Amino acid sequence: MLGETLRPKALIRGDDGYVVGSILRVKLYNFLTYEGPVEFFPGPYLNLILGPNGTGKSSIACAIAIGLGWPPKARILGRADNLNQFVKTGADNGWTEIELKGRLRERNPIIRREINVKNRASNWLLNGKQVPMKDINAKVKSLNIQIENLCSFMPQDKVSEFAKMTPQQLLIQTQRAAGDEHLTEWHTELIELGAELAKHLTEMEGEATQLKRLEDKNRELEREVARWREKQLIEQEVALWEIIVPVVEYTDLKNQYLIHKEKVGEAARKFQELQDRNDPMNELQERIAAKVKELESQRKRETDRSTKKFNDLQRKQAECEDTTSESLFTELGELKKEEKERKAKIVRLKKHIADLEEKVAKPPEVENLEDIEEEATKLRDEQRTLRDEQDIFMQKINEHVEVTGRLKAGLAHHERELADLDNVAKRRLDALRRVDADCAATIEWLRKPENRHRFKMEVTEPAIVSLDVPDLRYVDQVEACISFQQAKTFVCACEEDYKLLGRLVNDTDEALGRRGRITVWFRPKDESRLNGPSLSEEQLREFGFDGYATDFVNAPEGLMWYLKKELNMHRTAVARTPNVRVKETIDKISAGPGGNFIAGNLLYRVSRSAYGKNLAQTSTSNIGSARNFKFDAVDPATKQNIEAQIASKTEELQRQEAGNEQITREQKALGEKVAACNKRQDEVKRRKDRRKKILQEHEGLKLKITMEEQRLKTEEDRPGIETKVAKIKKQIADVGEKRGKLVMQVTSLAQELLHMQQAATLTNLKLAQVKSNQVALERL
Repeated sequence: MLGETLRPKALIRGDDGYVVGSILRVKLYNFLTYEGPVEFFPGPYLNLILGPNGTGKSSIACAIAIGLGWPPKARILGRADNLNQFVKTGADNGWTEIELKGRLRERNPIIRREINVKNRASNWLLNGKQVPMKDINAKVKSLNIQIENLCSFMPQDKVSEFAKMTPQQLLIQTQRAAGDEHLTEWHTELIELGAELAKHLTEMEGEATQLKRLEDKNRELEREVARWREKQLIEQEVALWEIIVPVVEYTDLKNQYLIHKEKVGEAARKFQELQDRNDPMNELQERIAAKVKELESQRKRETDRSTKKFNDLQRKQAECEDTTSESLFTELGELKKEEKERKAKIVRLKKHIADLEEKVAKPPEVENLEDIEEEATKLRDEQRTLRDEQDIFMQKINEHVEVTGRLKAGLAHHERELADLDNVAKRRLDALRRVDADCAATIEWLRKPENRHRFKMEVTEPAIVSLDVPDLRYVDQVEACISFQQAKTFVCACEEDYKLLGRLVNDTDEALGRRGRITVWFRPKDESRLNGPSLSEEQLREFGFDGYATDFVNAPEGLMWYLKKELNMHRTAVARTPNVRVKETIDKISAGPGGNFIAGNLLYRVSRSAYGKNLAQTSTSNIGSARNFKFDAVDPATKQNIEAQIASKTEELQRQEAGNEQITREQKALGEKVAACNKRQDEVKRRKDRRKKILQEHEGLKLKITMEEQRLKTEEDRPGIETKVAKIKKQIADVGEKRGKLVMQVTSLAQELLHMQQAATLTNLKLAQVKSNQVALERL
């Protein structure tokens, strides 16, 4: 198929000039803006539908899409996604009928779609017979009608989506719309073949790369093999040399052995001759060696005897030194000293007893106890009085502290309440900063006290931070009345402030440090010139509405003027449910300058055409979930009440704290009285204790006399030292006798040791002589 020459097919037109699949007729009933049956007859070539806004141009486009089977949820039209919303408001049903150009010798298909609002269903008729929707889709597809293709059917709401299409997407859709019916399939096949070719080319490049890598690896292996073979040759040569070298070395060593063997034999013969000639000398050396050994043995025996005798002498000397009478003489001196001290102690005790008896004979002078007790009683009474005053004063302090605590707790509670309210405002400002930094920065700049004086009147912050919806059930409806740009608009109360704010923020960097971009609004306030509501309060309730949009918001006065003047929210009726009398409401609103109303999640816009008969026009749109105003509402009255409570509590707390100085002075005076009374009481107690101590000390003297007399008797009854002295003197005499005997034994041992030392010295001299002879003989 791809090898064939492709030629564009000419469009086959019938005798009437229409191409197969062309629209011959469109008939509508109660569809969007069209009420009664209305019929259109497009021509066979280019057709244009011209007219001002609101005359139903888009309604015809919607009818073509809906009438040829494309569901609203496919969003082909970019409008409503519920089928019943295409039926004219107030009607229970509607239908579309489209006649298409059939193929040659075939009947023109007439497709009719009937829409029922109540059950939200539709019925299909093909050439007057009821058929399922799949038959309609098959018929439309057979005529190559492509509603979903933006190149063949592009409503105005889809222009932006068309502009976003890539060149590749545009080419595919253009081929489907203007090319051969198989062109898209061929194009798809070409794309697949191109992808397969690219895949094969990629695989071929990978194989070529792999081949080059293997060739490089093979060349590297060849170099490795050559080096291995060279290594094998070298290893064979090394093995051969390992065999040859030992043989050569053995031969050389064997020759050297034979030469040295002859030399060893000759040397052995000469050694034997010299040994035979040296035999007398060897015998003399042996005799001298025997003599040396004998003398060394004799010297050892004499040395051991001398050592033993010397040890005996040292032992006797030590025993003699241990036998001494110095300790006995020391003990004798201590006894005499002790006796002397005992006699002196007896004299001291007798003198001390006499002194104590003299003190006991004189009674002490002390203060009268009754006077002291009387003064102590008076002080106790005074102390009780002061204690009562302290209790009363502490009760007063506790009451003062309790009142102060309650005031502080109340103040802290109100401050927390105010902080909670401010926290909501902060979260709203943070949310705004994430989407519009200039607007948020301007709000923060306006809130600074040093910037407020620059404006003559109050500048109201945008609705996005200053408008509250107390009943969040209506937040979706309220936000539907205000666009995001309008929610960020600053409202000025005079023209001078309007110009000044725009200049400071938008035209210069004086406010933000950079040029910003914000929206500022001003209109002279005159509510008498506003258009009044289209519905009275009675009609509002009668038609099923809950109120006007301004009834569900809290806003500053300046912002409320903006909502009325610019957005007509005071004229926008709101119902939280869709159960309202839509037709009567539209009729009532269209009788005036027009307006909007909201029922459930639908926003109705009612206006009059500026052309022709000025017919009423109604459009609907879905409202989404609120994003900008879905915060907990801050009630201005609540905030003012909290701020008033804080001011009141602060003032009361200041008055309460002013009384602290008086309480402090009274507390200080009372404390000084208590301290003075305690000081006098302490002085009386010291006087009483001093009197008691003096009497106790006087009574204690008698006990001390008895104790001293007992000690004196103990010292006088202690035995004398004569017996101990005689015993020690006898021990000294015995020690002297024993020491004399030990001295005689030491003298005898010393003489024996001297004789032994002389014999050992003689033996050493003989040994030295013999060794000298032995050395001289060895030198020969």
